[in-house]
Amino acid sequence: MNDEHFFEIASDEIKSGRIRPGLRAKAFSDARGDDPLAQALYLKYRVAQLVQEEREALRAKAQEEKQNKRQAQAVEEMGQQARAKEEGLTSMHVILLGLFALLFAAVIKQLL
Repeated sequence: MNDEHFFEIASDEIKSGRIRPGLRAKAFSDARGDDPLAQALYLKYRVAQLVQEEREALRAKAQEEKQNKRQAQAVEEMGQQARAKEEGLTSMHVILLGLFALLFAAVIKQLL
C-alpha cells in the first residue's frame, strides 16, 4: 500500500486547519512541546490512522463480498431445490397419469 496518498491527505488536513485535536495533543505531548516536531509527529500519527482506516475498509468490503457470495449461493441452492421439487411433482403426475391410463384401458377392455 503506497502511503504517499495518505501523507497528501494528512498534509491537506493540516493546511486547511482540519486537525484532530486529540491526536494533535498526543503529538504535542510526545514532542515535549516542540512545535515542529509535534507537527511531524501529528503527520506520522494521522497517516498511520488513515492507513489503518483503509485496511479496515478493505477488510469490511472483503467480508461483505464474501457474505454476498454466500447469500447468492444460498439463493441459488434454494432455487435448485425448488426446481427439483417442481420436477419431482411433474414426474409424479406423469406416473399417476400413466397408472390412470392403464386402469382406464383395463376397464375399457373389460367392458368390450
